Amino acid sequence: MKKSISFYRLIFLLAGLLAYSNSSSAQENFEYGVAHWKHVDSLGNHRVVLEVDKFKDAVVVDIPWRLRKIGPAEKNVLVVDAATGERIMNVFPFEINREHGKFAFQPIKNQKNYFVYYLSYHKEGGYYPKVTYHPFENTAST
Repeated sequence: MKKSISFYRLIFLLAGLLAYSNSSSAQENFEYGVAHWKHVDSLGNHRVVLEVDKFKDAVVVDIPWRLRKIGPAEKNVLVVDAATGERIMNVFPFEINREHGKFAFQPIKNQKNYFVYYLSYHKEGGYYPKVTYHPFENTAST
């Protein structure tokens, strides 16, 4: 059973690398947004808007960011379809560190725009809230 899981991860990884090497499927210039969207308290204050040029089985994206002193590899990254708000579950992180996050995800056919939320959190309390970042969750299809 464990061998088949690793095999499928390898296939998804190779498909992502092939898609990335043929042509970049996601834009190079990223639009960073200020937290004026729904569900800020669960999705977080940090979002990148992606536009996928053409549909492929896997899209590889490398997002530059500056995340100092908070252990970004231990935090969750959410990819959401911008039109429906549906979370994309098949996301594979290649490298997540303080300088950038590089990962592959499987887009929905005929959908162009996606939101990538990093540093999503849960907030409790009133005047002095307790903020807990969501831990990394491996959602890559196996």
